[in-house]
Amino acid sequence: MKKVEPFTSNPLVPNSKKYWCYRCKAHNSFDHIVNSNGTETHQKMSCVRCEASMFLPSQIIPWTVGTLGFSLIAVVIGLGLGGDGFLVSLGLAACSGLIGLSMLYYMILWRGWVRAQRAKPPEQLLREGKQYVSSFEGMQK
Repeated sequence: MKKVEPFTSNPLVPNSKKYWCYRCKAHNSFDHIVNSNGTETHQKMSCVRCEASMFLPSQIIPWTVGTLGFSLIAVVIGLGLGGDGFLVSLGLAACSGLIGLSMLYYMILWRGWVRAQRAKPPEQLLREGKQYVSSFEGMQK
């Protein structure tokens, strides 16, 4: 008989310090993929269920605030400079703003999921977590 491990970590309970998959809406296991071409190294945490990129919510919040704040400051400085300085700062603000807005989008998904999960009673979360884990184990066989 196969040894059954006890259910210790519910992937459906929100934890901002654990990687989260936005597609599966769960804290799944992940593959750490590193691509290097000599000059650059790119790392990706890939969900083992759906292969989507995963992120760590506790690390995204400061980056989101920083990129959006930089965009705002760049626009204000550009308005003060005028002329070509305005165009340059507007370009910087646009690039930074797009990055910040994409991060904000994923944080909105995270916050919505957290709200939905916290509204559920603990017994329901436990039951759903066990079903979620067993469904993945069934797919692997």
